[in-house]
Amino acid sequence: MYKCPHCNQPVITTWQKINAGPWGLGIKKCKNCGKKFGTPKWSIFIYAPLTFLIIIDVFFPLKGITSSSSPPLQAALLAEFLGLLIYVILIIPIWLKIPLQKKE
Repeated sequence: MYKCPHCNQPVITTWQKINAGPWGLGIKKCKNCGKKFGTPKWSIFIYAPLTFLIIIDVFFPLKGITSSSSPPLQAALLAEFLGLLIYVILIIPIWLKIPLQKKE
């Protein structure tokens, strides 16, 4: 559990912290005091490039899969899944190091 920047109580779950992104969409409310918290604006420089890589991987995953020299579809899908898994393994530890701050 992570401490709320307002009431200093450990009430923020790991999932809430991951979802408390640098944009206004990620602002969350503390379960204890009801005040808003999020990540600093500079965290976008960590979050955005990694998110961009995931979006590219998801929307352009299997280009050229129909060519005769391409690997079978199952192998390509496994490679995509492993690629996304590696991204997630890289993103979460970095994201959890970003401090929470008060949002009004």
